[in-house]
Amino acid sequence: PLRRQGTETGHWVKWLAGSRCAEMAGATGGGDGAGASSALGWLVSVAAAFTRTPQIVKILQAQSVRGIEPSLYEFDTVCNTISAFYHRGNGFPLNTYGETIAFSLQNMAITYLISVYSTSSPTRTRARVFLLAYVAAGAGIFQRLPAWKLWIDQMQQMTGLALQASRMPQLWANYQRRSTGQLSVVPWLFNLIGSLLRLYTTEKQLGGDKVMRFYFLASITINSTMAAQILWYGDREGAAEKRKPSKPPGKLS
Repeated sequence: PLRRQGTETGHWVKWLAGSRCAEMAGATGGGDGAGASSALGWLVSVAAAFTRTPQIVKILQAQSVRGIEPSLYEFDTVCNTISAFYHRGNGFPLNTYGETIAFSLQNMAITYLISVYSTSSPTRTRARVFLLAYVAAGAGIFQRLPAWKLWIDQMQQMTGLALQASRMPQLWANYQRRSTGQLSVVPWLFNLIGSLLRLYTTEKQLGGDKVMRFYFLASITINSTMAAQILWYGDREGAAEKRKPSKPPGKLS
């Protein structure tokens, strides 16, 4: 039992320390560059835990999810989870994908808030069903990850395109309404900075993995567009509602 425990402990230590990245760095002469990218990787992973906090706070303060498309966070959760499984299954260290776990957890929190504050009953039901299905499916796949590895690898190739496509309804809705409602610009600026840093760490730590390179290039484009919309439009719908004159009190007979 002690030997088995030691083996398992060594496995997790190697995973956290990034042994595979060290092998890649040694093969490519990464040296100091690999050390810097590893530190950046941990920085991105830790910072990601707070990236969507401003959005959560904004929803709680307003007690409203006006202007937020549920599909944005549902697809984002699924795609980030697939990406986490892809990295885990290929033996990449945690600091190369830690943000995918943080994003998924925060997305689940936002989806829960949608199930609470949405004024649409079908939307609230949809959010609750999604959360239950996601937890059940995610737990099942994680327990049998080696058996699902081939499928996960194939799905990861489509994740970059699917994730960015999932954000198009929100971008289109913003454009049509000329308003971004309760969307917060902070998470999108963090996403943009994180994607730029991840593009660097992908080149240094993952040997320029083509799948991940495409993913982050697409992410940079979409995140910058979303941030620009929020800064340009703002919550025009909410501002218009506040400017509406209140109804005069009825005449007393």
